[in-house]
Amino acid sequence: MAGVLSGGKLKDIVHVKDVVHITLVFIFPFISIVLLVVMFAAQHTDGLSFMPVVQIDSSRLDLYNGMYSLLQQGYSDMSSDNTVETVTTSTVLLIANLSTALLESTPNKVYSTFKKSCFLFDRSEVDDSSELHVLGGTVLNSSASLAAYCEDTRLFDYRTLLDNWGYSYMLALTETSKADDSSYHDYQTSIDAKSDAINRVPSLLVFVLVSQFVTLLVSFYIWNTRRHIIARANTTLLVLGHALSIWTLITFIVALVACLTMTVNLLSLRSMAEDDFASFGVKVKLCTNFFGVMWTVFAISFFTMAVWVGPMWCSAPEHDDTDDDDAGSAYDSDEGYELERFDTVLDDDDDLDFKLGRLERDHTVEHMLRKPSFSQSSSSVNVKNGSSVGRIII
Repeated sequence: MAGVLSGGKLKDIVHVKDVVHITLVFIFPFISIVLLVVMFAAQHTDGLSFMPVVQIDSSRLDLYNGMYSLLQQGYSDMSSDNTVETVTTSTVLLIANLSTALLESTPNKVYSTFKKSCFLFDRSEVDDSSELHVLGGTVLNSSASLAAYCEDTRLFDYRTLLDNWGYSYMLALTETSKADDSSYHDYQTSIDAKSDAINRVPSLLVFVLVSQFVTLLVSFYIWNTRRHIIARANTTLLVLGHALSIWTLITFIVALVACLTMTVNLLSLRSMAEDDFASFGVKVKLCTNFFGVMWTVFAISFFTMAVWVGPMWCSAPEHDDTDDDDAGSAYDSDEGYELERFDTVLDDDDDLDFKLGRLERDHTVEHMLRKPSFSQSSSSVNVKNGSSVGRIII
């Protein structure tokens, strides 16, 4: 969006489209800053966060079905072509009793952020909350029926988290426990690579936050200086506008990398966890609040880039096409621009200067216009005489 130039200076009247553009330039970075501040505050709150990143839902945990399915699969794999072995009644009863005992020690849900994980228990299943303090975490009274225990962890090493919280039996049955060296080593290699990538996301989001703040300040400076977002008549602001458009493009790319890194890696981890726990009814979810805010910040970064890159790099350049003569007349911008170009040509062309000087000495412009047959071979040029324009036949 560029201001309309008239009389050698910017117009004082701001058009409706200018007001809309200015509003978008300010509102997009502001919203992005607010969302990112809220996101980081949620990640660093004490206790259960209102914006966790990932959740393990074991409220519908079915140990009986999970163990039965795994054991049945094991029997089927060991069966020969002529014999079919199934889980016996005594095995089923043993599984039922074991399931009842183990269900009492598992959390209903696990919420993870960048810094910590919180385990939610039914209060009726926690005999002595003081026992949780011994583990070095924080016990919270999140509601009348739930108790939450939080500890510092990394996102999202789910097997290490669950191994000490009643899920070790599931990990052992699915051959993903520490006892299975080969499988657990493969898991650790994968989780380390994904964790390293995920751990870089907060730094990228901090860059986006600072970048949006810088964009907001520079936008205010430009607006306050010329009362227009882009004043092409001012070389300094023109250069600053182009630099800011490139800056917003970089911000958009960084936001895209952060969102894709976070989403792709956690989707992969969710798939791994569901493969381990699907038969037990355990669900792994990416929390809507966090990812909704993160992708909203990405969208805002795109729109912030668009309101700068579009006008700065995609619009046609404008010219100061006014002619402040003593008579106070002004030409149309395009016509004035062409006349100025013609004046420049006349100044640089000695031959035309010679011809024009000879004609002005011998005849007046009006006399020449009344006698178009002065010369048989002619060429026409535009000249500017005071505030009028004539065509001279040479």
